[in-house]
Amino acid sequence: MTLFTAETSLRQLCPARDLSPAERLLVRSIRTMVFTDNGGKAVARAFRRKLGDAAAHQALAALFSFVGLLSGNARRNLRFRLPQCRKVSADERTLVALLAALQAGRMSHARSLIGWLLPPGTQEPAFAYAASLARGFREGGLMFNGPSVRRIPKRSTETATPLADTRKSLVVL
Repeated sequence: MTLFTAETSLRQLCPARDLSPAERLLVRSIRTMVFTDNGGKAVARAFRRKLGDAAAHQALAALFSFVGLLSGNARRNLRFRLPQCRKVSADERTLVALLAALQAGRMSHARSLIGWLLPPGTQEPAFAYAASLARGFREGGLMFNGPSVRRIPKRSTETATPLADTRKSLVVL
């Protein structure tokens, strides 16, 4: 039994066009594996094209193992968008943040994300798979940018400038 479900919310969490090449490769690869029958071959082609043969081999083995571990052992149903969707779900952003933390050497942050995704018995193998996947991306020349997947607040926390100052510069016709 898989713990993956389709995210169908219409809320714009993060546009996929704002993702870096590494983030886009990860998100689209997982989506392809989850929602298509023959996704493994398409993912392997994409990894070889973007990372090269040596890095792709390491990264693919780690990705397949990591996704397999997530699909059967996640703490809750993980939500993924359909493969060609132009939005990114919160769970997809979490996976990107996990690999960004691993590439940046923020191990405590990565462990907390693994702990949020998986129960205690499966955290260590998942951490090893994720670390191997992040290493494969780095060896292939693709780096994750952590801040690009942050949610942009709808309202600014800045205070408004007083209207009196702007009224002086207005010209009424």
